[in-house]
Amino acid sequence: MKTQLSAALVAKNSVTVALTNPHDPAAFYQTRTGLYLNNQGYRDRIVRKAKSTQSAPPVTLRRFVLERKANDQEIEVQLGPNHVFSETEVCWIVAEMIGKQEGSAAGDLDNTGKFNLFYTPSWVVDVEGSVGGREWFVTTWRRDGRAWYAGNSVFSRN
Repeated sequence: MKTQLSAALVAKNSVTVALTNPHDPAAFYQTRTGLYLNNQGYRDRIVRKAKSTQSAPPVTLRRFVLERKANDQEIEVQLGPNHVFSETEVCWIVAEMIGKQEGSAAGDLDNTGKFNLFYTPSWVVDVEGSVGGREWFVTTWRRDGRAWYAGNSVFSRN
């Protein structure tokens, strides 16, 4: 007899992200004060495929928090069909979100050292606010069934 697991995701809030200025991913995503790209994986895996964006309609995102440890497959099933962001979308959305939270300030992204996850066709983008470090870390992980811990946030379109 199989035991059915309880839902891993708890819906928290919605946030609307608007592109305030044209976005050039290659120019924006450079390691600098306030932004650290882990071993350039994000640039190689995401930014390289992203296109500059002159304008885009606002995007309403839903933020979920993992209530328990769950793997990619469980999370993606619970997020539903509209949870995958293109490389271009994730670049400008993340740039706008961290731009509103300079220095890893409080806001729509968790800034306590937990992961903020965004699914793309090939990778999971991880945005972390450093505790006390006043910096954002951006990296990627394979969509390979990795187990993510309780407390991490996951974003999807509303």
